[in-house]
Amino acid sequence: MEYTADEVIKQAHAKGIDRCFSLATVLECQDNPAFFPVPRSTSHGFTVDLRERNPKKPSVREILHIRFDYSWRHVKRLAEWSGADVPDIEVARGRHLDTLRTETGRTDFGEVGI
Repeated sequence: MEYTADEVIKQAHAKGIDRCFSLATVLECQDNPAFFPVPRSTSHGFTVDLRERNPKKPSVREILHIRFDYSWRHVKRLAEWSGADVPDIEVARGRHLDTLRTETGRTDFGEVGI
């Protein structure tokens, strides 16, 4: 699916919603391993990239938005997943945390002191 921020904003305003974008927080992360919070000083999120590490491809920035009503114009690609190459989500999250720490300069982000 592919759409613009302007399309999201227009749908939000039509529903009476003024603020339609947000960063992922620990609330999204509790039940979905693909979401990962970011330091408060960060102006955007980063998606958990399920591909193997590729230094030529930068991390992907991400923000969350309100529920969006798709149309056929938003469909860019359809595929069938055979399941033969299911990514290891724990390994992907580890890579993601390393990248997040590097890109934000917060080498201690995600550590829990007890």
